[in-house]
Amino acid sequence: MLLLHQLEARKPTNTGRLALRCLPNSEQVLRGRLDHDRSPGSIEPAAPPGPPEWLARARSPVLLFPHEEASPLSAWVEQPTPITLVVPDGTWSQAVRARRRIPGLGDIPCAALPPGLVSGYHLRHDPRAGRLSTLEAIAHALGVLEDPALAEALLRVLRLAVERTLKIRGQLARVQERSAG
Repeated sequence: MLLLHQLEARKPTNTGRLALRCLPNSEQVLRGRLDHDRSPGSIEPAAPPGPPEWLARARSPVLLFPHEEASPLSAWVEQPTPITLVVPDGTWSQAVRARRRIPGLGDIPCAALPPGLVSGYHLRHDPRAGRLSTLEAIAHALGVLEDPALAEALLRVLRLAVERTLKIRGQLARVQERSAG
């Protein structure tokens, strides 16, 4: 389940939507300050009475989010029932707000990716360690939960998309030099 922030929906560099196209059992929920979510005269979105429908129907939901109380993702490998991996897609501050603002989302357990992962996503850059694109996070999560070959296939799609975008922009050689040095 991809929680796509409304501002990410229009960005050509968004990797969450690319992950959706690669994963047939995935689904998207658009979130953010959408006009139809506002109460009349309110700045904040209207607060629904309970968890949204998509969260209420999710089987054993787990939020992929590096909260201080998050368990390693590997804790869900031996779970007897399938889980619904909920992945926020947006900036880090948008992901934090999603956890606070979506009713029920703060109540589901958080899972963290293994430490030390390095991003190969060169279209947007966050200098802080451990920051991955959404597709990279999903790939690594599925590599832990399902099959490392699935992770490699998703990361290969991302590498090709990044390479083609950089080539179109005329930036491929510069990024390759920076990576080599």
